[in-house]
Amino acid sequence: MLEKLRLDRRTVILMGAAGGNMGTATAKALCEAGAAVVGVDLTEQALGETAVLCKGLDGRFLGVAADVRQEADIDRVLATAIAEFGGADGLVNLVGGTQPGQWWPMEEMPNEVWEATLALNLTYVFKTCRAVGRHMIETGRPGSMVNFASVSGHASAPYHGCYGAAKAAVMSLTKTMAVEWGPHNIRVNCLSPSGSRGPRNARIRSETSPPRKSPAALPRAASADDFAAACLYLLSDLSAWITGAVLSADGGMTAQSPLGDTSFFADHVKR
Repeated sequence: MLEKLRLDRRTVILMGAAGGNMGTATAKALCEAGAAVVGVDLTEQALGETAVLCKGLDGRFLGVAADVRQEADIDRVLATAIAEFGGADGLVNLVGGTQPGQWWPMEEMPNEVWEATLALNLTYVFKTCRAVGRHMIETGRPGSMVNFASVSGHASAPYHGCYGAAKAAVMSLTKTMAVEWGPHNIRVNCLSPSGSRGPRNARIRSETSPPRKSPAALPRAASADDFAAACLYLLSDLSAWITGAVLSADGGMTAQSPLGDTSFFADHVKR
């Protein structure tokens, strides 16, 4: 059964493969499972750091510096996967997020913040899935895609409603793609993580918020490896009968009632 977790002779495009958090951990997990990973991020330097961590593992890591918000860059990444490895068998859309300066009450939300947040968290997901899905359909290649959403897409997202709306839309988009592309043996699933102990999250929390109790049910903080493992499961044949699903990897956070107070969110509001 565990051999179904292997991704030998498969090529996975990983959007957001650097940064020292979920992207890096996911790249390592996929390489450990034997995949050829076309890792995408903004800078060659960041991708080089990921490549060092993946060196010597069962798979292979090839970094491609690109901006996923640019359709020409998406096409270039897919062309690289085809030229170097013969095509793509998997896709992970992990890019996304929001910065403290983008947190606003809904009545004050600037248009440019709304549009920029949707571009980074929703629109690129559609464009990358469309490009890779078209490639898989035209070549008769079965595949698996994983789109990262967020706990903010399941419930209210105080003061970053554009981010929550984008992540909720990613879940809906995933289900639609799963239904349309199922006849082509293409699975599309969604992974909905909570925050993790990465350098970016740690910096934001330490600079803007006092300590607060985690709303998760489990008594520890999440690690990037927790999300990488869930992503590997959804890409692999161990989940061969799962498509159109939203897997919450949040330590039971969204099972809580109520979800939690809004003090952490309020600290991010731009005034």
